[in-house]
Amino acid sequence: MGNFTAIKARWVITQAFAEPLCDATIIIHDGIVHDVTKSHVPDAIDLNNSVIIPALVNAHTHLEFCSLSQPLHKALPFTSWIKELMAIRRESAEVHNSIKSGLHESSLSGVYGLGEIATWPAHEITEFNSVDIQAVVFKECIGILPAQIDERYENTLTWLKEARSTPATPILGLSPHAPYSVHPTYFNKLMELAQSEKVPVAMHLAETLAELELLKYQTGEFRTFLEEHHLWQNESFSYNMQIADFLQGLTLAPRASIVHGNYLSEDEINYIKNCPTLTVVYCPRTHAYFKHSPHPWRHLLARGIRVALGTDSKASNPDLKLWGEVKYLHQKFPEVHPQELLQMATINGAYALKMEHQLGRIAPGYLAKFAVAGSNEEITDPWKCLFHQSTDIKG
Repeated sequence: MGNFTAIKARWVITQAFAEPLCDATIIIHDGIVHDVTKSHVPDAIDLNNSVIIPALVNAHTHLEFCSLSQPLHKALPFTSWIKELMAIRRESAEVHNSIKSGLHESSLSGVYGLGEIATWPAHEITEFNSVDIQAVVFKECIGILPAQIDERYENTLTWLKEARSTPATPILGLSPHAPYSVHPTYFNKLMELAQSEKVPVAMHLAETLAELELLKYQTGEFRTFLEEHHLWQNESFSYNMQIADFLQGLTLAPRASIVHGNYLSEDEINYIKNCPTLTVVYCPRTHAYFKHSPHPWRHLLARGIRVALGTDSKASNPDLKLWGEVKYLHQKFPEVHPQELLQMATINGAYALKMEHQLGRIAPGYLAKFAVAGSNEEITDPWKCLFHQSTDIKG
């Protein structure tokens, strides 16, 4: 028979573009949604003046920096920020505490789907058993020198094998870090691996103008940065790789996240439009922290391209509350309907992480994972309640 439970609320929003249901009840069977009904259900747990929405999905995080109390002071130039980040990483001896802290914060704020970029040892993946979160852990892969390729590739295979041998449940994925840190040959090998292993991929792409300058002209702050760290070789960039080449490679994976995508060209946007396995992951408050040019997210949505949301890390964001990203966009762009923002925070991220049949909706067969907003007053408009300045989303 299993265990049936029921939860009732003033409003239930089952998915982004569904009409909110007033005085609805969610019936749950063994952790799975069995039904959503407006009929009376005896013994239902009544959340009273609350709005229930699908669990939030944070499609891009770096939990290793959750020990930071605030974003780094120096955001620009970008390579100076990277240097400070590298120093923090070298000095941090207890990454497992940061991971545990970030997972706990995420869970409390209604996030049940997470895309984490892992630079840490494979055994730390067991921390993901400490909370009830569905996660994809993307092994970050860096190697720009030709001589590094074989060793770095073997290290990646070893990491994946060790992670799979732990009693942990996250999905594993690959993250070729960025065009300035991954040799084209290494990138191609990783994409072939993702294709054969059928694992999702995430890559920082079109993040800065300096990245585009490096690819096109082999000049600028990234060349200086690589030379300072003895990582510059002409051969690494003699292939004349462009953003479009990386996009084409990403299509080999069953799912691929274009993380940031701040400076995508119209030709690149046209290419993404025709590749349904690609998702652009936008990190609004991090984007503002770096003072980038306006992000094309509204244009991407208008073109039918999937856009998900991420928090990035506490090195560029004050917290990991994904609903903070949603409210930030709502305040900056009040003309955008809340339904579109909710879609970006739920089902779009779930699709990017290959979880679209588990998370992103409140519907039969989906995991019974929800986010909840409450009010002391009667809620007549659930959207206004969700986006009220004082509203706090909880798991």
